[in-house]
Amino acid sequence: MDTCKRHGKKWTHNEVLALQREHELLELDLQTIANKHKRSVKSIIHKLYAEGFTESLLCEDKVEVENLDELNINTLTDRVWNLETSLTNITSMVKEMFHQMTSKKEKSLIKS
Repeated sequence: MDTCKRHGKKWTHNEVLALQREHELLELDLQTIANKHKRSVKSIIHKLYAEGFTESLLCEDKVEVENLDELNINTLTDRVWNLETSLTNITSMVKEMFHQMTSKKEKSLIKS
């Protein structure tokens, strides 16, 4: 537990930003990230999922996490919900654009 000195401490905004950079841009392995943050690998994984920074874990990390299946399901459910919401919004925008384009065309035909 010596390397997990921040165990139980709240994540700061700067720490979360650093976590994202280390995972997405620098592509550091989970153990290296955990060491840098003085947290456990398990807490790093949970935070990555909670913040939406990861879709899946790399196979080479081979980390056992309690409730990992539940995290995957919740993440997948959230992603599907966001996708459906985005699709609904896009559909509405396309319909509105089509309506505006057709109404402008009709007005120009009436003026002719």
